[in-house]
Amino acid sequence: MMNKLTSLLTHPTHLKLWSMAIALLPLTTLPANAYSQKDLQTLLDTNECRRCNLTQADLSGLDLRGANLESTDLRGADLTGTNLTGAQLRFANLNAWPLNGENGQYEIWTQAELEELAEDIIKGKIAPEESPVSLELLTERNAWPKPDLDEAEEDETIPIETALEAAAAEALEVVDESEVSDRLGEFGINIPIAIEPPEPDTDIEIIIGPDGQRLTIPKPGERFSTRIIPKPWQPGIDSIPTLLTGANLSQTDLTLAEFHYAQMQQVDLRGAIAPRAAFRGANLSQAQLTQGNFSQGDFLFANLSEATIKRAQLTASDFSHADLSLALLTLADGDGANFTDARLERVTAREAILTGAIAYHTDFSFADLRSASLGQTKFLGATFAEADLRRAHLDSSNLTAASLVDANLQAAKLSLANLSRSSFAGANLKSAYLFGANLTAADFQGADLSDVVMNQADLSQATMVGANFEYSDLRTTRWRDTNCSYCNLREANVAGGQLERTNFTAANLTRTDFTNTTATEVDLTDAIQVGIIGFKLPHELAETESSPGAQFPRPKVNGLD
Repeated sequence: MMNKLTSLLTHPTHLKLWSMAIALLPLTTLPANAYSQKDLQTLLDTNECRRCNLTQADLSGLDLRGANLESTDLRGADLTGTNLTGAQLRFANLNAWPLNGENGQYEIWTQAELEELAEDIIKGKIAPEESPVSLELLTERNAWPKPDLDEAEEDETIPIETALEAAAAEALEVVDESEVSDRLGEFGINIPIAIEPPEPDTDIEIIIGPDGQRLTIPKPGERFSTRIIPKPWQPGIDSIPTLLTGANLSQTDLTLAEFHYAQMQQVDLRGAIAPRAAFRGANLSQAQLTQGNFSQGDFLFANLSEATIKRAQLTASDFSHADLSLALLTLADGDGANFTDARLERVTAREAILTGAIAYHTDFSFADLRSASLGQTKFLGATFAEADLRRAHLDSSNLTAASLVDANLQAAKLSLANLSRSSFAGANLKSAYLFGANLTAADFQGADLSDVVMNQADLSQATMVGANFEYSDLRTTRWRDTNCSYCNLREANVAGGQLERTNFTAANLTRTDFTNTTATEVDLTDAIQVGIIGFKLPHELAETESSPGAQFPRPKVNGLD
């Protein structure tokens, strides 16, 4: 694999194509003038103007209810306070207007057209130097086809994304991030990565760069799937954003419409029909999106702070790097959505559906996620500091290295969840359900786990100093190299557990059930063992103590039944 990839990446045809991506300037230019006066008059007379040129037109404050503006170019237009209730804006272009023509191709060419053009170049129908669009743009838009490496010929040009996939495949046998980074470095990919630890019969995900590629390494026998996040064009003084502040687009059809970097503060999008609409970099702060359909939408880098998105359809939408702080997402459906590196501090998402979502390094600090459906979601490195997750459903979710310090997870469901290396210090997990959860190397210092159901969980290498497990169900759990010193296990059920090098120093084991528990090198120094079940406790050493922390000698007993 290594030799084959090296030859592909250094093949003359391949290098020629990609070197031209740097040197070739965009050939498509934008018209110097703005909107068509004829088109504007048509709109004012008939309330309809399909495929019209209304770039930079002043439409502010107009009553355009029910207007048909399908496929119309509205880049840089002023629609401040405009009433577009029930209007037809399918395929409309409301992106920022670049003054100097740069990035204009990004706005003019559709994704389908770019992919068709890229395929024609690969097949030799169009010479690279004759392409009407720069090769750099085709790369940015991820338009190149992805041939199967196993079927690729030596003289076939391989897109860099595919080569990147294969480079990651070379790293399948290692899970250490530095090793994977070094391996990718051999292919000239010298950017930071994070890797989700593999689990049995699951995919491995490698995240490359803060806003770069995300690779899914499939299970044996399955094909790759890659998602490329292009670095967005940031408009500056050389561009005019489309203005929609305070506009009314409720019940409007925005299917496949584009609003890149538009100013949409306090816009009304309630009930909007906007599947696959693009709001990349748009400012939607304090916008109203209640009950709108924004499935498969592009909200990359968008500002949705304080937006109201209740009961909205957000399935498979991309909110990577977006700001949703203080937003209202109550009962919203974000099944399969991507919130990687997004800000959701203090968001209210009660009973929201985020099942199967991706939320790497996402900030949910102080969020209200009560009764939210978060099952099978990937929260690698996410932050839930002081978040309210009471009765939330996180079954089979991956919270590896997540921070849930002082979070409230009372009665939350976390069965079969991966919580390895996560921090629950000071958290409230009272009556939570963690059946079969992976808690290896997790931190539960000072956490309240009373009445928790944690049977068949793995607590190996976990730190639980001062944690409260009173009345908890801990049957058949594994405690290898676990530190439970000063824990309160009063009347907890640890029957059938496996204790290996477990530290119960000064723990309260009053009436704890260790029936059929196997133990090796268990430290019971100063542990309270009143009424303990399963220990060989001499009668004369028995003490009476109702709670941990009393200041008098405690029995030191070795051995378990």
